Amino acid sequence: MIKSLAYKVFWAGRYLERIENISRMCMLTIDKGGDVSSIPSYLGINNDVQKYLIENFEMLREDIRSFADEKVMNALSSLEGAIYSSTTELRGYFSSVLKSTLYLGEVIEDQLKPTVNTNLPRKQEEIKTQSSS
Repeated sequence: MIKSLAYKVFWAGRYLERIENISRMCMLTIDKGGDVSSIPSYLGINNDVQKYLIENFEMLREDIRSFADEKVMNALSSLEGAIYSSTTELRGYFSSVLKSTLYLGEVIEDQLKPTVNTNLPRKQEEIKTQSSS
């Protein structure tokens, strides 16, 4: 993997991780009866949570475009739909974002995992029959 591609993969992973962690924090806050609007102050961000997710998603999308195949782009579209969806029911919104984020991460890992090509030695009989032809 070349350096510039590794750089893009690294930052895509960081943005994906941020989206995942924010979604988990928000779901936990909702489950504990807390107010999601207090989360930005804990994180030290100036925007509301959805705007923060959108900003990280847009940076993620730009990095992923440099190395993604069709399957990754489809998973990215799924995450985009979840992030830009309605936030009327917050628990469902963050659950959807989290599921899409985890799926995208799995698809990226599948694309980037090394492929192992095993060349098994041929039997002696196969070698003899091919050389006598």
